[in-house]
Amino acid sequence: MRDWSKSHFGDGKKLPKADAPFSFVYDGKHSSEFLLSWNKSISSRKLAGKRTEKTLTYTDSKTGLVVKCIATEYGDYPTVEWTLRFSNTGKSDTPVLSDIRPLNMNLSRSKADEFKLHWNTADNCSQDSYEPHITTMQPNAEFSAVSGQGRPTTGAFPYWNIEFDGGGQIVVLSWGAQWSANFRRDTDKRLSLKAGQEITSFVLHPGEEVSSPLVVTQFYQGDWIRAQ
Repeated sequence: MRDWSKSHFGDGKKLPKADAPFSFVYDGKHSSEFLLSWNKSISSRKLAGKRTEKTLTYTDSKTGLVVKCIATEYGDYPTVEWTLRFSNTGKSDTPVLSDIRPLNMNLSRSKADEFKLHWNTADNCSQDSYEPHITTMQPNAEFSAVSGQGRPTTGAFPYWNIEFDGGGQIVVLSWGAQWSANFRRDTDKRLSLKAGQEITSFVLHPGEEVSSPLVVTQFYQGDWIRAQ
């Protein structure tokens, strides 16, 4: 976990080597097209409870948009969580921000066994509420989930356990309203995970700031149910 966290969030002194585990669209362009060209900085501080906070800051010098990825790494559990914060430090409205996905990451397996996605029926006030399911993510398989009626645990649950390589990764999207998620398997050994608010499309006025949903991920080895 610490290698993964260091690769994506740096070590507090050096910037991360891997792509950011989030994405968004700005002025019609995907963040993968421009984020690496923005001004970047990193800071780190110790928190109580064996936690370390790392803040990655990306600044667009043209429009004044500042994007902060604030991550907390837990020292006594293989867990890391993060939130995005968008702020307009310029003197005019920003271009349109849309399709914000605080979770946008790829998992790669090394063993022959396929990814197994563990998920539950949502709290729909029905007989099958909370029913557990296992979906094997075969090549080109796709799994989509979306909450209903603006309620975070109606229609679908934002909690998933991806089992692979003798262990796995628990992923949570924490958001008190409407969200959507999509998991897609490629033809090789990779599974992509994307999740966030279902619909985002807005501008920020000068001085305005907004935050994204919180993402939590926990790594484990061994039995998936024991990990939960």
